[in-house]
Amino acid sequence: MKSIFRLIAIIIAASCWLAAIAMSFASIFYSFDIIASLFGSVVAYISLIFLPILWTATPLYALFAYGDWALLLLTYGAFPLAMLGMGALGLVAKLTED
Repeated sequence: MKSIFRLIAIIIAASCWLAAIAMSFASIFYSFDIIASLFGSVVAYISLIFLPILWTATPLYALFAYGDWALLLLTYGAFPLAMLGMGALGLVAKLTED
């Protein structure tokens, strides 16, 4: 019975991490699209490589300029989602230890 709970916890943690990784990639592409539409694709590629402003300021710009919360949730919501998965794994491991 304990192994079933551990398996379920591992599945939950893995799915949370995969969702967080997918959210991170989606936020990169969405941020890149906004930067490219504002400044051009050359500046977007340069900011993708050299400037971390692509992930930090673009979600706030999208919120204030367009009223769009999606990029903000994708960018800053990935880490808490991954931590929820790890918390579920730790909780079940603590409950099922011998």
